Amino acid sequence: FLGEDDDFFGTAQDDHDDERYRECVDGHELHSGLARADAAALAERFRNVGFHETYEEYQEVRLQEGFEAGYRETFDVSVRIGEILGNLAMKAK
Repeated sequence: FLGEDDDFFGTAQDDHDDERYRECVDGHELHSGLARADAAALAERFRNVGFHETYEEYQEVRLQEGFEAGYRETFDVSVRIGEILGNLAMKAK
């Protein structure tokens, strides 16, 4: 039982010829299932963090674009309303 292959921890032997041998992005060797699982979890975490940062940045850009579009659409109307109110105020005096 001790020499058998374990899906989670791998085998007890440390053999580079093993077909399960992997190399991480930073060059560290990944022999055991635990090391591979840890590397996969870390990669997934970085992918998720990158996704969330990109999404938040996109939301800020879209918010600003929406504000600018709304400002352009209502500016002329607001100026005209201000002129009308100003004229009414002057006539009321």
